[in-house]
Amino acid sequence: MNTPKIHGWQTKSAAWALVSIGAAAVIALVSPPAIPAALADTTSTGPAGLERYVGDYELSMSVLKVRLRDGQLVAGSDPLTLVSGQLFRYGKAGCCAPDSDVYLRFANDATGRVIGAVLQQNGIATEVPRIDAERTQAIDRSISKRVREQTAAPGSETALRQLIVGIESGDPPYAELSPQVAGGTRALLTDLQTTMKPWGALRSIEFRGVNSNGWDKYLVRFEHGAASWELMLDPYGVIVSIGTHPEPN
Repeated sequence: MNTPKIHGWQTKSAAWALVSIGAAAVIALVSPPAIPAALADTTSTGPAGLERYVGDYELSMSVLKVRLRDGQLVAGSDPLTLVSGQLFRYGKAGCCAPDSDVYLRFANDATGRVIGAVLQQNGIATEVPRIDAERTQAIDRSISKRVREQTAAPGSETALRQLIVGIESGDPPYAELSPQVAGGTRALLTDLQTTMKPWGALRSIEFRGVNSNGWDKYLVRFEHGAASWELMLDPYGVIVSIGTHPEPN
């Protein structure tokens, strides 16, 4: 129920097919950065070897659940395709350009036990620690509480407004964005401005609830159009996830 999306820009239409995340193909913005040399790298290609990666990993206030299904390693609903060693790419083999994907590299401790991973997206490498059942349940309870209460996170409307205004002006509030979201915003800024410019001036932002992943949902109306936006903030008010798609006229 609470499987998170990969945290970055998410769009859902042909016109906004800049970064597609979740059940669709995963597309990053740049080639994966170098992996820290301290991380162990072993080759495991068969199902027996893949079982060692099965577990829960903490990613920006949500749980990335890695499972093995019919011999295929998956993160949430997304298949993970082995590239080499312990480096996996989101998406099925052959679906995406090798220089435009999101990557996950698992890391071991000195005994060889998998203790976490490094997520590579938007030019940023983020540590994703492996967590136990107690921590997983605590995160899931927090998300379920938000879904049940259907109340906007404090500051989310203001954060969204500042981001939209910043995109329109060419000066997004990068300090209020997570490194991954900031990287995606920089790379997509020209395309976002081109898409949004015909819509005209911002008119209103209306809260529409909380989705199943705990993201706040808003309907944003412009002078000549409207779009749905979804976002998640961390406890400090920083945007760690953002998604949008235009609404029909």
